[in-house]
Amino acid sequence: MENSDIARQLSTFRKTIDNIDAALIHLLAERFRCTDEVGLLKARYQLPAVDEAREQQQYQRLAALAQEAELDTAIVQRLMQLVIGEVVERHRQIAARHAPTPPITPPLGADPGATYRSNQTNEQNRMKWPTIEQIRSFTDLPYGYSWDYLKREEINVATDFFRTWFPSISVGLASPFLDQQFYADNVVLEEDPDRGIFATVVRQNDEIVAIATWEKIDGADVIFGRVGAVAKPHRQARLAVAAQDLGEKIGTFIGAGLIYGMATTRTPYMQQALEQAGYKAVGIMPGLDREETAPGIVRRVYEVIYVKRLAPHADFLIPTGHNLTPTVARLYADIFQGDDDTN
Repeated sequence: MENSDIARQLSTFRKTIDNIDAALIHLLAERFRCTDEVGLLKARYQLPAVDEAREQQQYQRLAALAQEAELDTAIVQRLMQLVIGEVVERHRQIAARHAPTPPITPPLGADPGATYRSNQTNEQNRMKWPTIEQIRSFTDLPYGYSWDYLKREEINVATDFFRTWFPSISVGLASPFLDQQFYADNVVLEEDPDRGIFATVVRQNDEIVAIATWEKIDGADVIFGRVGAVAKPHRQARLAVAAQDLGEKIGTFIGAGLIYGMATTRTPYMQQALEQAGYKAVGIMPGLDREETAPGIVRRVYEVIYVKRLAPHADFLIPTGHNLTPTVARLYADIFQGDDDTN
């Protein structure tokens, strides 16, 4: 076959592919417009973002269609997990924008000019971890996954999980998460809810497929994202995104003013995820953590410190300009006086 004939046939096929791609993009856009309307309806009547029965029906129906079309059902499942995950996230955003504002009532005899925190995070909840039932109501997970406590008899499972899916924490500040005694002494377990570090696991059919951890500092009323990992076979299910959303919901529930997170400088992915979620980069933490880059080779890790405001803007005392340098004033305004004042 002549080269010109090959080029002509390739061009014909590629034009067909381009037309199909264009149709897919327009159909996907129309699907999201339709699901956004569903999100508005759910927000109006305060319905949950996830409908597990509907998702199960969708997966079964689409698997049958894939078989009829002689298409690998695993491809369809991965595609729909991505699409449905994005739909659920958009529904959460729509619900947040349309959530009713709870009334703010000052205590009896208080200064009527003072600003008070919504009763959503009252003193009874302040800096106390939520129950697992509350956790499950905060952030939905894809069909087949569920939040749960880490159980005492699963401590060895947790350390093995991190050793498998986050092996570089064998040295440095995160290394205690490989020590079983650290969990026994410091981490919230099913029967010990009042400890400083909270760990929640994601289960699928009782198997732990992801772990996320946070630490609170009571006096400062802040919450730190600590160590988290998702088993590789489940990384397309957006479990890390759900954990990030959950961390903010936990922080708001316990009355934390700020939530902090760390992002490695070895890859951009965590940096991008935090910035897309509204976190602000406020500095670099050099030399306070280490990572084993190869067996026996330990290097210092320079990580980016991120922060996000959780409490309402009025909860913070804004310092006067003459107490701040221009650089600090810009940073302070970026964190505490940003345009997004919906929290």
